[in-house]
Amino acid sequence: KDRSRRYETANGLAVDIQRHLNDEPVVARPPSNLYRFQKTVRRNKVAFMSVGAVTVALLLGIVVSTWQASLARKAEDVATAALQQEAALRDEAQSAEKTAVAESKNAEIEAERAESAAAEIKMNMAASDFASAVRLVAEDRRNDALAYLARSLSLNPINDAASTRLV
Repeated sequence: KDRSRRYETANGLAVDIQRHLNDEPVVARPPSNLYRFQKTVRRNKVAFMSVGAVTVALLLGIVVSTWQASLARKAEDVATAALQQEAALRDEAQSAEKTAVAESKNAEIEAERAESAAAEIKMNMAASDFASAVRLVAEDRRNDALAYLARSLSLNPINDAASTRLV
């Protein structure tokens, strides 16, 4: 060993032992950074434990906050997807409603056309029956003409010519 590192007196040894018991760095050993840190921690246990507890609490808070933020983000994504789906369904329903309204109008128009065509056919049949009745009267077949006149009047009750001929 290096002689300069030895204790010069017994009192020096006693002081070093007292330093060791007080968790202070001893003189007999070369002080490394780790050694000095260990001695500082042993001397100030309460302060280091407090700092450690605060650090653990902060880290735990960060972890919990991150976890809660992740859950909130997922919930927001679900809500956004639900809103998008609702908007798509609403648009689809509005489109279907517009289509239904248009088809209803088309159906009404077609119904009117069909009624008009039926009325026209009815009038044509009444005119045809009246023409047949007139022809039969001209041929002196009044009994046969009577049936045609009756049908002509049933199809077109406002036909004055058919009602005059019938009487």
